[in-house]
Amino acid sequence: MKKQFLPYFLLFFACSAAVQAQNPANATQVFTFEQCTQYAREHNIQARQLQLQTESAVVNLQQSKANRLPNANANWSHGLNYGRSIDPFTNSFNTEATQASQIAVSSRVVLYNGRQLHNTIEQRKLELEAANWDLKDLENNLQLNILSAYMQILLAEDQLQVLEQQAKVTQTQYEQTQRFVNAGALPAGNLLDIEAQIANDRLNMVNATNAVNSAYLALSQILNYYEPFKISKPAVEAPDVNALNQLTAQQVFDAALTTQPQLQSATLRTRIAEQSLKVAEGARYPTVVLSANLSSLYSSRAQDIVFGTGIDTSFTNYFTLTGTPIVSLTPEYRLKKTSYPTQLWNNLGGFIGLNVSIPIFNQFQVKNAIKLSRINITNAYLTQENTQNALRQQVEQAYLSARAAATRFEALQVNVAALQKSATHAEKRMNAGTISALEYLNIQNNFTAAQLNLETAKYEYYFRLKILDFYQGKSVNLR
Repeated sequence: MKKQFLPYFLLFFACSAAVQAQNPANATQVFTFEQCTQYAREHNIQARQLQLQTESAVVNLQQSKANRLPNANANWSHGLNYGRSIDPFTNSFNTEATQASQIAVSSRVVLYNGRQLHNTIEQRKLELEAANWDLKDLENNLQLNILSAYMQILLAEDQLQVLEQQAKVTQTQYEQTQRFVNAGALPAGNLLDIEAQIANDRLNMVNATNAVNSAYLALSQILNYYEPFKISKPAVEAPDVNALNQLTAQQVFDAALTTQPQLQSATLRTRIAEQSLKVAEGARYPTVVLSANLSSLYSSRAQDIVFGTGIDTSFTNYFTLTGTPIVSLTPEYRLKKTSYPTQLWNNLGGFIGLNVSIPIFNQFQVKNAIKLSRINITNAYLTQENTQNALRQQVEQAYLSARAAATRFEALQVNVAALQKSATHAEKRMNAGTISALEYLNIQNNFTAAQLNLETAKYEYYFRLKILDFYQGKSVNLR
């Protein structure tokens, strides 16, 4: 059985490598941290939705500006009147079927309405600015989530390398012990403990491989990218344990007040509420509108008189003083239907006027709208204050976490250095035969566990420092 264990262990290494190749290792696409961030901005669904909201805010601003311009509308109607109706040309009743048309062009422009148009434009500008800050806030959160997932991959891969190195050490001890057993220098039972250690190493590497795959899955879900890919591995240097000595939580918070988009957005929401109050108060004032209209009519009963060249002569019932009959001379004429274009031109008429609407009583709508606007202002101030308090809490927690991570990282550095010396000394003692291979492996396991903890502490501290950089408005990268 012991002779068969080594091939089985090597087979595990081959299978483990194959599993990794089926996940990130066989990918041709390699993402840097900056590329991950850019890809998420372009493909994350929430980011795309906020981009659409920003585009909507742009359209709303454009429309609010366009509302200051005059409108213009054209209207045309054509119908058939039958039965008893009034002829618009003679203003008399008519029983014949008549076709009639009406065409009109009208325009109106608001000259004054309590500055509601102006205040609405200012409100829309603030809404657009707030939408941009909301998008920036989401992009920042995406960047932090990507940073966390990215560093989790780096940590998992580094831990896997440590465990692979530990497995090689165990395998070396297994081979060395087997030679001693074959030579009769050690009992065969010594191999059993090392075989158990090999099985434990195998389990640890399986867990570490799963951790790598899980970390890649978490990042792919953030990116909304599900093709095989790898990440580039920047050199993450061990951070300086004294990096926070010249930095306080208050300094970080003061910087965050001017850089964090969620606070900028909350401040703008307060200004939007104040601007909304001005719009509501504008409804108290008169509205002055200039309007103009140009219209014309057509009727199928309209007729023109067409004169001929002759003259009709007829005697009247009247006589001159001498008794001579008075003759009536009438030019020859006939009636002709007036054409459509001619009627439109002949009947063309216009109107221009000024309308003033003074609000007197409208079921308290204006008064209540003003009340609601003031309530919204108070609520916006509370939201702004709550956002600032939440930001302070986040900064204080981030600073405290960074301090704790620095302390733990420093302690683990000392611990690893001591255990490394112990492992080196134990190896010499084992080679000298003063301790068994199992005792050496126990010491080596302690050293490996400390290395894993140190890797975790290094990335944790590095991540916490990046969080503080983020709150101070500094660029977040892994360079």
